[in-house]
Amino acid sequence: MCEARRRCPGWLPGLLLWLSLGASRCLYLDMPSASSRCTPIPRNMALCYDIGYPEMRIPNLLEHETVGEAIQQSASWLPLLARECHPDARIFLCSLFAPICLDRLVSTAARAALWGRQREAPKDLA
Repeated sequence: MCEARRRCPGWLPGLLLWLSLGASRCLYLDMPSASSRCTPIPRNMALCYDIGYPEMRIPNLLEHETVGEAIQQSASWLPLLARECHPDARIFLCSLFAPICLDRLVSTAARAALWGRQREAPKDLA
């Protein structure tokens, strides 16, 4: 039995590209600024709460200064994710709204390239 695939809006790829280029314009493997901090991803951040890592960096890559601002802005993307346009859309959006807290910041483009290489790597090298 085939499952019907839902179509994404035609403008979505362009918007996601624009977001990734704008958000990562000055954050390519830079050290975090003195004003950035790590904070737990709150349960009420439905987009990213159980994404696979516990802490996010604030300000985020979209320059949201507070967790509350990131929660409010990320909620507007939930209806789009419900359409199941792309399996990695949620991961991509969380990399912008709730970037993983590391010693070094990694651009969204670099993170996406690494993720792609990991997905295509052979499971068994034996």
